[in-house]
Amino acid sequence: MWGDLLRRGPGRIAGVVAVAGASALLMGCPSYSSMTTAKAVTPGQFEIAVSPGATGLSYSALGGTSSENDGTAVIPNIDFGLRYGFHERFDAAFQISGWGNFGLDAKVNFLDTEYVALAVDPGVNSTFVSPGGSTAGFVQFQIPLLVDLAPTDWMRFTIGPRYIGVSTFSEGGGSYQNFAGGSLGIEFIVSDLVRLQPHAGVATWLDNLDNNAALFFSAGFAVKFRVGEPYDKPAPSRRPPSESPSESPSESPSEPPSEPHRLPQPVPLP
Repeated sequence: MWGDLLRRGPGRIAGVVAVAGASALLMGCPSYSSMTTAKAVTPGQFEIAVSPGATGLSYSALGGTSSENDGTAVIPNIDFGLRYGFHERFDAAFQISGWGNFGLDAKVNFLDTEYVALAVDPGVNSTFVSPGGSTAGFVQFQIPLLVDLAPTDWMRFTIGPRYIGVSTFSEGGGSYQNFAGGSLGIEFIVSDLVRLQPHAGVATWLDNLDNNAALFFSAGFAVKFRVGEPYDKPAPSRRPPSESPSESPSESPSEPPSEPHRLPQPVPLP
């Protein structure tokens, strides 16, 4: 589907049709950024995420480089996610992106330090659309590498370079397309149970690098809530450890017990 539309040459799609085709694509497109970080959700807790935002596409890729087809199409959307922490280094999520795109992902954290964290978060999502009245759909694979940089204990930057593979199918056949992209998110820890994360991402078509207009993008503002009692202790705080209890003053070396004071005994008379 994507490949068929992206390969059409100049003049094959008029400007209005290009916008319609782009809009049809965006209706089922997932987000190209992440509503999560490289750190796993605390074991035993759910994280519920709601992210209003928008997804866009440069539709000059659909109709060549002629001026009448040049531009972008943007559709507002809202993403939902439910993530559960299974282990201090592993969590998984179910997501609904855009207008009917369903996906699953599983995140494995393999480095978690005070200031840096690394994880891979492979996922798969799928949807069905009807561009031009013909039924079509796609299955998309995303393999992001999430890199966390945490300068403070209340803010965390998440960088996410990723590979994206798209298998499309329609009444006329199918194809497989390769994309590469990246994302940036900034998580603000409001409390133990609430986090805010603005995020944005882009993806470009690798099978035709000469077509610079083949660019997808998305952005959103995620509000995330933690629910449930953790069955593991929370991650240590970045605040300086409290001072250890003051030690009792050392006792001076014990002195030998003094002899009891004795009064002089009277001298017996002869």
